Amino acid sequence: DAFGRLVRSTDALGGVTVFGYDGRGNLVSVTDANGGVSRFEFDGNDNVVKEIRPEGEEFGYVYDAGGNLTAKLDAKGQKVEYVYDALSRLVQVDYFDSASVLVKTVTFSYDAVGNLLSYDDGVTSGSYSYDALGQKLSESVDYGAFSLSQGYSYFGNGLKKSFTGADGVQIGYVYDENNRLTSVEIPDAGLVTVNGFEWNSPARVTLPGGSEVDLGYDQLMRLESKVVKEPAESVILDYGYEYSPTSNIVAKSTEHGEYGYSYDELYRLSGAASPVLDDESYLYDLLGNRLNGGATFDGNNALLSVDEAVFEYDLNGNLVRKTVGSEVMVFVYDVGDRLVRVEDGSGGVVAEYFYDPFGRRLFKDVGGVRTYFVYSDEGLVGEFDESGVELRGYGFRPNSTWTTNPLFLKVGGEYFWFLNDHLGTPQKIVDSEGVVVWEGVYESFGKARVLVSVVESNLRFAGQYFDQESGLHYNFHRFYDPEVGRYFRVDPVWAVNLYAYVSGQPIRLVDPFGLFGQDDATSLTLDLIPGVGSCKGVVEFIFGIDPITGEPIPRWIAFIGIIPGGKYLTKAEKAGEAIIYVYKIRGNEHVSILVKGSDETVQCDSFGLIR
Repeated sequence: DAFGRLVRSTDALGGVTVFGYDGRGNLVSVTDANGGVSRFEFDGNDNVVKEIRPEGEEFGYVYDAGGNLTAKLDAKGQKVEYVYDALSRLVQVDYFDSASVLVKTVTFSYDAVGNLLSYDDGVTSGSYSYDALGQKLSESVDYGAFSLSQGYSYFGNGLKKSFTGADGVQIGYVYDENNRLTSVEIPDAGLVTVNGFEWNSPARVTLPGGSEVDLGYDQLMRLESKVVKEPAESVILDYGYEYSPTSNIVAKSTEHGEYGYSYDELYRLSGAASPVLDDESYLYDLLGNRLNGGATFDGNNALLSVDEAVFEYDLNGNLVRKTVGSEVMVFVYDVGDRLVRVEDGSGGVVAEYFYDPFGRRLFKDVGGVRTYFVYSDEGLVGEFDESGVELRGYGFRPNSTWTTNPLFLKVGGEYFWFLNDHLGTPQKIVDSEGVVVWEGVYESFGKARVLVSVVESNLRFAGQYFDQESGLHYNFHRFYDPEVGRYFRVDPVWAVNLYAYVSGQPIRLVDPFGLFGQDDATSLTLDLIPGVGSCKGVVEFIFGIDPITGEPIPRWIAFIGIIPGGKYLTKAEKAGEAIIYVYKIRGNEHVSILVKGSDETVQCDSFGLIR
């Protein structure tokens, strides 16, 4: 419009998204291509106070004079209250059920410079320590039955020097003069070494025992080939990739045969040919909902039925019941909309889950057996039994994408090595002699067929962990169903389609946090509103609370790197200028986002499409 605000976005299929604003420039409505309208109301300080979904569900928000979110009321009548100290740091969160009964309290404490020192949720607790530069040195989680601790050290330039896991093993990292990782030293296993680079990407990696991984790239530095040979030079894995001019993968050669992929005008996957699995074909509506199998949806894009399956949801948009013929599965959520229990149709408990305040699943109970999980900056690094004995350990390259592109699996003190595809999805696991001990092949949206399982591995798509008891993938903030290729909880950071997975582009994009799509395992794209540049307005109304600092921040940013040490927040203020929040998202690349906190509108070109 005349003020430079995005008011209409038309995609290649003619789908139109319309944006409406109030007199102060706040985004008050989004009309999607199917005619669904999401509405937002603001107070005099431009804080969003009400969100109304297309089906009419209402969510309310309350703030204090400083702009801190103090209460959130959902469509089920549940309430969350936030308490801050004099420095506007979040110190307590209280959760109330629909009957206004307090069901949970979480407390936080900080050091003098604002680093999180501890949390306590009444069941588990965590503590952290830092050096003079604010770098995390240690973290410990008390699970109730036992405690697990981990440690970090750093070089003078801030690169991670070592990680000491809960198993007591210290892993060391070495870099070259260009700060590229050249080796990972693992006691009792050996060295993972990078023997050459193309630009900043590794060209050859040697695994302990002698297996070699050769990587080739095209002129745009897209992965073109990946060949793995065991110590005796026999080929274990042989992948080749062909790309369209728009960087979509159109063909993949493997030791199993040739895969082929086709796309529609919006680059959504429309077909996949496999030498191992059945061929796939997909049709979508204008919002990316898959129409195969006679699928039906409500105005919020929740899947209601497909083939013989029927789905039911609560007012917050969470899947609560799935019926396939005579089989019924029931899903129960806490006040924070996190899945806490799975039941069968008779009310029998299939599984129970527990999380820390940041959304990481700390343990699950299945069939009377409890498994505990421990995480580092890079994601899941260990599973432990009820006695605190390690069942499985995982390793990643330092500062890599959350639970993506794993390096090793440790079982019973023995190390095994992951061989992953271009997305970081495990394809095979080998021992030190190059013998395959696990292998899986996948449908395009992530459903795995395990071909070899000498050892167990539940890592799947980026950031996802397979739960055999439900068939779902735990994906940090949400659970993903690879059977239908979508989430069954709404997107916590909002989107036009609240349930879609990576905009229908599973061959190209990943979603390690269960929030939005990344272009691969090393970069970030915004998956909020369709269309380049369409993030204008999103930062105007989407909000959140940084659980570490208590600062009001854009909600989609709030979920990135909230683990202590995973995000640094710096406030800088100049005379006559707005406060600027600087967010660093940890990954293979560090990305800063500047958001001005004044009345002026944050334009998309302030940060554009982050790659």
